[in-house]
Amino acid sequence: PELSAEIHQRNESVLPARHLSLSCPFGAGGRNAVTMTSGKARIDEKILQYETFINDVLKRDLQKVLEQRDGVYEKIAQYLQLKNTIESLQLICNPDSSTIFVAVGYGFFVELTLPEALKFIEKKTNQLTGYTETLTKDSAKIKANIRMVLEHECDWAALQSMWPLLCT
Repeated sequence: PELSAEIHQRNESVLPARHLSLSCPFGAGGRNAVTMTSGKARIDEKILQYETFINDVLKRDLQKVLEQRDGVYEKIAQYLQLKNTIESLQLICNPDSSTIFVAVGYGFFVELTLPEALKFIEKKTNQLTGYTETLTKDSAKIKANIRMVLEHECDWAALQSMWPLLCT
């Protein structure tokens, strides 16, 4: 017992502070209460870091991705509304002679015939749909990261609850 306490004390002086929580002497009869307390503090700190990371980074990133995706869905809805309007116009007038101005982005408008506008809308909605799929995958990855961090946080919480049992 004397030798193991001496080795433990020597390790505490050599190891950086972050390793103190890993050097709990199991079954030491409570002689190293300082190590037990610093270990619990370290676990509390780690849990707080996980919670901060989830709230400050992952949830913020998830919100941004979902807002982007919602914006893209709104653009798709606008293009589909324009498509319906053009199809209605084609029934009323001669589609070959009618032209409209279509917003193509960045404040630019292009004069297109009705059939050209329909082709443009089809391509644009396909492109935007592909982008929404990418954003959906990104949001799924962020949600998976949140779950993974929560699992690690649960592991740390379990270790925290077991700590007094391990160090007595």
